[in-house]
Amino acid sequence: MADYAERTGRAKQRDTAVSEINNGKVMLERFARLDADEPAPSRFQLKPMPVDVLDTVISMGADLVYETPEGYVIRQLITDSEITRPEHLRLYATAVALHFEARPAGGPVSRVDLWLLRYEDRTVTWTRSALEATVPRLAVRLQEIARGAAGQAA
Repeated sequence: MADYAERTGRAKQRDTAVSEINNGKVMLERFARLDADEPAPSRFQLKPMPVDVLDTVISMGADLVYETPEGYVIRQLITDSEITRPEHLRLYATAVALHFEARPAGGPVSRVDLWLLRYEDRTVTWTRSALEATVPRLAVRLQEIARGAAGQAA
C-alpha cells in the first residue's frame, strides 16, 4: 500500500490522474482485504501467451495461480468495468480455464475465481466442472470474434 502511494504521489495531479490514482487505491484496498486470509500463490502474473483454445488462438495471462491437490485454482483480478454481466464473466472464466490447461506450463484447473475489484465484495467462482456447460458457447463466441477480426483486417 505504501509503495503504491509513493509511486502515485509523484504522478501529475491532473483531474484524470487523481481519479485513476484514487480508483487504484480503492481497488488495492479491496484486494488486500480479500487476500488477507489467502495462502500465497504458487505463481503470479503469468505473461499472456498465444494458445489454441477451441480452434482459435487466444493470448491470455494469469494473475494468481494456486496449486492444490484437486488441480490449479486460477484467480483473475479484474480492474475495469467492462465485464460485469454474469454470462460474460462465465465465458471469460471458461476461457481462462481452457487457456491455462493448454499452456506449456499449465495443467488441470479445478476452479476459476474472478475478483472484480471495482465493486465492493464482488467475486465469482466456478468449478472446472461447472464451466463445462459453457464450452460450446465459448467456441461459438471465439469463432465470431475471429471472423470479426478477419473482416477488419481485410
